[in-house]
Amino acid sequence: MKNIMNAKTLLVVGTMLTMSVCASAQKQVPPQGSAPKPFTVPAHETYSLPNGVKVTLVPYGNLPKVTVSAVVNAGNLNEPAELPGLADLMGI
Repeated sequence: MKNIMNAKTLLVVGTMLTMSVCASAQKQVPPQGSAPKPFTVPAHETYSLPNGVKVTLVPYGNLPKVTVSAVVNAGNLNEPAELPGLADLMGI
């Protein structure tokens, strides 16, 4: 029984010693970065569609890219006074 306890103690101490040696090892310093490349923001065009949607067009590159962001005013703060609890009922 004592041999098993001694083996477990030795294993725990060895593991802790190994972990402390690994933790204290010096880390490599990353290489220096290069100077930033010049970048100019292309001209953009902002307008509203007939349905009121605001559009900002920023042409960049040759491939078409699209990012769409939709904001919906929802939740208890925006529910009508005559319908209390509607947002809670809908799970918004």
